[in-house]
Amino acid sequence: MKSAALAFRIANVSMALAIVATLGTLFLSSLGCSAPTEPANALDRDDSLAIRAILGANRHTWPTEYWRIGRNSSGRATSLQFNGYGLDTIPAAIGNLFALTELNLSDNKLRALPHEMDALTELTDLRLNHNQLVKLPDGIRLPKLTHLDISANHLTALPTNVDVTQVSILQLDSNRIQSLPPDFRFLTALSVFGIRDNLLDSLPADFSGVTHPALRRLDVSGNRLVSLPAGFPTLALEWVDVGRNRICFPNPAQPDSAHGAMAQWLDGLDRDWRTTQQCP
Repeated sequence: MKSAALAFRIANVSMALAIVATLGTLFLSSLGCSAPTEPANALDRDDSLAIRAILGANRHTWPTEYWRIGRNSSGRATSLQFNGYGLDTIPAAIGNLFALTELNLSDNKLRALPHEMDALTELTDLRLNHNQLVKLPDGIRLPKLTHLDISANHLTALPTNVDVTQVSILQLDSNRIQSLPPDFRFLTALSVFGIRDNLLDSLPADFSGVTHPALRRLDVSGNRLVSLPAGFPTLALEWVDVGRNRICFPNPAQPDSAHGAMAQWLDGLDRDWRTTQQCP
C-alpha cells in the first residue's frame, strides 16, 4: 500500500510540474518573450561561435527567424540575412565564416567594416545598402563576388587595390562619391552599374566598350558631369540615364562633330536626357 501511495504522489508531482511548465511557456508567449537558442548540432562549431560573436557585439541573442542563417549539408554557414537587424558593428570574427556565399547587412547602422571581411573568399552576393558607411577597407579581396550593393551610405570615395573583378552588378547610388578609382577599369564583367545621386564631375577617360565590354545598363544621373568620355558610344548599352547633370554640347545640331555624334547616340537610348541638364 505504501508503495502504491508513493507512486501516486510522484505521478501527481510530475503532472503538477508539467502543468507549471506549460503555463510558464504560455505566459512568456503572451508577453511576446522568447529565449531563442541555436538548434543542436545545426552549425559547425567555429561558425556558431563567429555568429554568436557578431550577435553579442550588437546585444542580440540567437535569432528566432530560421531563414536568417543558411547552412550547407556540412553544417557550415553559407548565408546570413541580418538586414534590418539594428547592427552597429561587425567584429573581426566574421572572417571565420569561410563558407559564406551570401551576406545581407542592409538597413542597419554600420559605419565601418573590418579588414577580416577579406577572408570571405566564397562570397558572391554582398548587400550593404542603407547603412552609415563612410569608407570601405582598402586592399580587400573577394574574387567570387558578383553582386555588390553599397547604395544609400555616406561614401566619399571607393577603396583602392581591391579584387572584385567578377562583379557584374554594382550599385553605388545615393552616396557622396566624387570620382572613380583607377581600379575601376578592371571591372570587365560589369553588366549593371548604378551611381546616381553622387558628386561625380567626370568619368574615367578610358570608360568605353574596351574596358567594360559587358556593360548593358548604366545610371549616372544626378551627378555633376559636364562631359562624357570620347569612348562612351562604344559601350554596348541597352539602357542609360545621364539626366540631371551639366552636360552641354557646344554644337549638338552638327551630326558630323564628335559632340553631335555623342548627342545622337544618347538620343537613341535616353530621349529625355537633354531636358534635365543644368547648363550654364
